[in-house]
Amino acid sequence: MGKEIWKDVIGFEGIYSVSNKGRIRRDICSKGGVAGRILKPAFSNGYLAVCLCKNGTRKTTKIHRIMVMAFIGVKSKEVNHKDRVKINNNLKNLEYVTHRKNAQHHYKSLR
Repeated sequence: MGKEIWKDVIGFEGIYSVSNKGRIRRDICSKGGVAGRILKPAFSNGYLAVCLCKNGTRKTTKIHRIMVMAFIGVKSKEVNHKDRVKINNNLKNLEYVTHRKNAQHHYKSLR
């Protein structure tokens, strides 16, 4: 399945990393935290999400958004799961698309 590659989570550099396989880990120890620990995702509107903390502020973010920002770059477009499975956050399954293409893809999945 290939080597797992880790990159900084954009906006949380040095605190969290994301892998090309969709896993998020804590990189530094904080109060009650353990460095190197893989975060357990929760469901948010059918997607997998994690709660990230920085300077006492918590932010719940969907994993697929974290991944494309770290590996593909920050873009204003929407993220599409190519196989239509919202929890399959493998990097090869994600792509940036326009709103129109994302809506068309969603419509096809309803049939």
